[in-house]
Amino acid sequence: MKEETYITWIKYLILSILFFTFIFDPPFKFIPGSSGKIAVCLGLLWLGGDLLLNRNLFISSRSLFLLFGSLLLYFFTATVALLYGTHDFTLAKAYLFFIIECQLGASFLVHLTRKWLGNSPLLLFKIMTLITSIQAFFVVIMFVSPAVKDFIQSLLKQDSLDNINEMFDKGIIPAFRGLGLAKNVFYDFSVIQSFGLFAIVILSIYGAGRKLILYSFLYLLITASIILSARTGLVGAAFTFILLIVVTLVRSVFFKGLTLYPGKFMRCFFCVTLLSITTVYLCLPTELKTSITEDVIPFAFEMFVNDSGDGMKTESSEGLKSMYFKVETKTLIMGDGFFADPMNPGQYYKMTDSGFMRHILYYGIIGSAFLYLFWLFIFRVLILDNLSKERLPLLVFYVVLMAYCFLIHVKGDFLANSLMGVKFLFLCFLFSYPGNSKLNDVKR
Repeated sequence: MKEETYITWIKYLILSILFFTFIFDPPFKFIPGSSGKIAVCLGLLWLGGDLLLNRNLFISSRSLFLLFGSLLLYFFTATVALLYGTHDFTLAKAYLFFIIECQLGASFLVHLTRKWLGNSPLLLFKIMTLITSIQAFFVVIMFVSPAVKDFIQSLLKQDSLDNINEMFDKGIIPAFRGLGLAKNVFYDFSVIQSFGLFAIVILSIYGAGRKLILYSFLYLLITASIILSARTGLVGAAFTFILLIVVTLVRSVFFKGLTLYPGKFMRCFFCVTLLSITTVYLCLPTELKTSITEDVIPFAFEMFVNDSGDGMKTESSEGLKSMYFKVETKTLIMGDGFFADPMNPGQYYKMTDSGFMRHILYYGIIGSAFLYLFWLFIFRVLILDNLSKERLPLLVFYVVLMAYCFLIHVKGDFLANSLMGVKFLFLCFLFSYPGNSKLNDVKR
């Protein structure tokens, strides 16, 4: 029995490393190219072995949908660049990564997880909780200890550090940000960390007991990493409480006999938060407490600190208003064929960061419809997969996740150019399956 437990933990460890590198793609200097492509390379080797040995391929019908859907987006986008004569293939390259990295890597990881650990939909949430907690630990320890920060950053490629240091020098970001082991340690990173909060909430709803204390602590740790990276992830934290409230209300009205524990998690989280804040206040050195009170808290809660009487706002929210503007009817319908600024390829066309506006400017409402229908179909399948009493929290989760993803697309191009986000959503789509099979169908 102990031997089987050790083997299971080894499998969890290997899978966690693969998931961590696949999603976060940390730019380690000792790994040639991209660490996010490790899962892709292993997937290609596995696929080649299946072909040589005439075994059943691990590519499922859902993988094929992602493949052909991404190909459609790629060819449509490339055609726009050619027909308009702009030859701006920036967006087409993003959709190409949907195919060669996101879809293939996610398919392999889902296949390997099911082969080693089982088919439980909760397995993905357990792995996401683990890798986002590890990432949060790195962020917090780098913030607390400059020596640890220097050591960890010595493992990363210099060009990634140069980009962060350049933003520091220009005053674009405060000095406490830019921490963690990821290719992007700001907007995308913050959102992925918030997905870890969702995973913790789902696991907490389904389980009770001593683990709730651990889950509450991990929730607080990941929230700290979000605050130290970008505020967008705090929107995800708010959505996790919407998830808890909706599950509680629906259960109390329609499924009173269903054994779930949303209330216990909220009570436990409140107690752990109070205890942790008290401990931090008493134990941290004065310099760190000063940094938290003078730099971190004003940044994280800028909308409350800077309330001038005309509504809560932040510098980021005010800047977002300028990202939306009127366009000509022709542009609105068919776009201009530009994603990058033709005069300055290092910037986006019309200087907008908004995901919705970028896609309108490139291929208009017509092209945008292809992208959003692609994602709406994926979320529709995820919701239909979980139309059962036992899967109520998963059903609510995917509805809330859909709303969250489209909401943050208002600020940044999350649904096309956030490879970390796309990878997670592809994993959700491939790991989910319809039916009433037991949620805890896990190999021991």
